[in-house]
Amino acid sequence: MSSNATRILIADDDKFFRELLKVVIEAVGWDVAGEAGDGAEAVDLFQSLAPDMLWMDVNMPRMSGDEALRKIIAQHPEAVVIMLTGEDSTAEAKNYLAAGARVCLPKTTPAEIGQRVLETWNSYLAEAS
Repeated sequence: MSSNATRILIADDDKFFRELLKVVIEAVGWDVAGEAGDGAEAVDLFQSLAPDMLWMDVNMPRMSGDEALRKIIAQHPEAVVIMLTGEDSTAEAKNYLAAGARVCLPKTTPAEIGQRVLETWNSYLAEAS
């Protein structure tokens, strides 16, 4: 693990999809800070790990990604949260963005997600400087 690499927390109840996302994250040169299998675990891990970015599925057990997003943003308004969804709803995406997500991406291929997240992160860094 490199010390200056961007640290990503992955939250998805699908272990196989988390593994695919890990491959994409590591291919970009970033580090996986941790993995959560549900929204409640995502909130706890975000608090304890303080990752640079959170990639989170919308539909998860115990606590939905939407509810977890709202809890995380309430505590950390500067958090960079990328919502991942298998649904194709513009209205839902607008709700996530209004709640504080940086972007809402469809669960396409992990490579496509990686490219879109990289674009979003670079845009965020440009805004922050």
